[in-house]
Amino acid sequence: MNLMIYERIKELSSMGEIVAGDQKERKLISKFEKMFSNIDDRKIVPIEVLNYSSETYMEGEKKIEAISLPYSPDIDFDGKIVRDFKSCNNSGILIILDNLYDINKFYIKALENQCQFIVFTLDNNLRKYVVKTPPFLNLSASIPPPIPAFYIRKNDLDYIREKISIKNLTKIKRTTGYIFEIIKNAKKDDKIYVSAHHDHWFTGEHDNLASLALFPEIESSIYELHLITFTAEEAGALGYSSFSWSFGSRYYLDNVVKNLDNIILNINLDNINPFSPVVKISPGLFTLSTKYFNVKREIEIYSDGYSFFKKGIPSLTIEGINPNYHSDNDTVNKDEEKGFYDILHKINTILNTEIVIDNLEIKENLVNIMENLPLPLRVNLVNITNNTFLDKKPTSIYKLYGGIYNFQERYAKVKPFPLILGLDSVRANTSKVFIEGKPSMELRPVDKEYYAHLMEQFIDYYINSIHELSKDIL
Repeated sequence: MNLMIYERIKELSSMGEIVAGDQKERKLISKFEKMFSNIDDRKIVPIEVLNYSSETYMEGEKKIEAISLPYSPDIDFDGKIVRDFKSCNNSGILIILDNLYDINKFYIKALENQCQFIVFTLDNNLRKYVVKTPPFLNLSASIPPPIPAFYIRKNDLDYIREKISIKNLTKIKRTTGYIFEIIKNAKKDDKIYVSAHHDHWFTGEHDNLASLALFPEIESSIYELHLITFTAEEAGALGYSSFSWSFGSRYYLDNVVKNLDNIILNINLDNINPFSPVVKISPGLFTLSTKYFNVKREIEIYSDGYSFFKKGIPSLTIEGINPNYHSDNDTVNKDEEKGFYDILHKINTILNTEIVIDNLEIKENLVNIMENLPLPLRVNLVNITNNTFLDKKPTSIYKLYGGIYNFQERYAKVKPFPLILGLDSVRANTSKVFIEGKPSMELRPVDKEYYAHLMEQFIDYYINSIHELSKDIL
């Protein structure tokens, strides 16, 4: 019997939370695989991930339901909890958030003030978020979180006075996560990857089981279609990497796919709101995607589509604003099904038309950026915009983009020439800035002489990178 989208979501969510590498993950893949029993070309790819689980006990005026945030360490504490950092030495601290993405700013402040632990709340949901240590956006190993962080419901604040008891027992281990891939029309030359992730916090129905529920009805009669669901999008990166998300897709594109040349597009589905979908695109996709969606001309760094983009593959991510993001109330209602089918129809329309990447849009985007770059780099960019480089493979320029996280801001952003723009940001805002890398780079306010020296290094780096890209293509 063919299930409707809503029924598929509920069937998948009946298994509860799926953390990368836990015992239930393989069972979820088996359940999902049965939805494609009529397709012979299916692959399950095991990868090594860092699994986290914990048992948490918290008591104030009464026992409080608390969540230990990955990858918090053990603690056995009985003592004071305060609400300001000045009083935090050898105590814990309680923080009421305005936004979940502020967690790591407060976590770093707790470390600086020698807090023993930190307790967060935002609203009356339970929520999860990975705590990290700097440098942020680090694709290499990072220092494990040295103090535990917890999350409670806001209506439990009345039960926390000056004293609190907390015990946290954790298990952190390398285990196996799974990537599942379905291939349709395997004899075509051009390939399109439709991606999602199956690991999820709590019930995770919007984020991200609804995306999986669309897969059985996604079709293309023109292209070789790869429907792929990744492990370790929410967490699971080895070595406590502070670029903690999208580990499964990075691993897959680095180690599993042998040839990226024929991948012409990635459509990434993540945390979809069917009533008001948000679509974020890489340069060159505006003309294609604006026919069907309201589009933001920005690249989504916090999802698997970014892994494709960094390989020079055009990517659009369909997502949405979810007030119950990463919470125990992330559930889909029956009245959302029509919206999901509308999104499905638009995806299938794209997949069954000729995909044209707008080279002129990519070139114009590059020209607009050039105004803010140093003269030696502008000269090199003028040369490549005036020859056949961008006509042969314009999306190769994506490899010159990267993540920038200004510590004064809430979210990381994706920009071209991030080392140069990051250094300019440090000089303008006197705030430290982190640049994605392996390892990432932390830029701090510097004097003029050192700034000039760094800028010369970064200009040389990008000029050499442009020359290497040119040699690969021309």
